[in-house]
Amino acid sequence: MSESESVLPGKGKNDYEKYLKDPQLLDCQKAPEELAHRDELMFQIVHQNAELWMKLQIFELQETRARMEREACLGAMTVMSLKGRAIDFLSENLEQRFYPELWEVRNRLTRRAGTSY
Repeated sequence: MSESESVLPGKGKNDYEKYLKDPQLLDCQKAPEELAHRDELMFQIVHQNAELWMKLQIFELQETRARMEREACLGAMTVMSLKGRAIDFLSENLEQRFYPELWEVRNRLTRRAGTSY
């Protein structure tokens, strides 16, 4: 088998795309002709990105709790230290959510859009 041959099943041009499920991920946004506002694609991507980061944080907090319950406090502190950096990254990137153009898109959605945070 050559290095260029794909070994993973699924959609994608190569194993990297298949592993990350890039085609499915990219299908999660509206097509250009479906957009109600020029900035709607950015709105979707920023918020989907935030959801993925929050999923990671929940996973890491559960791992930290499990380590603490096993009295592996040093391991729990290590996880929290590393994940604190990820939380900082998320916070910095969520600042993008609050410029007027994205609020215009948000207002076109249901009243509860964006209030789950």
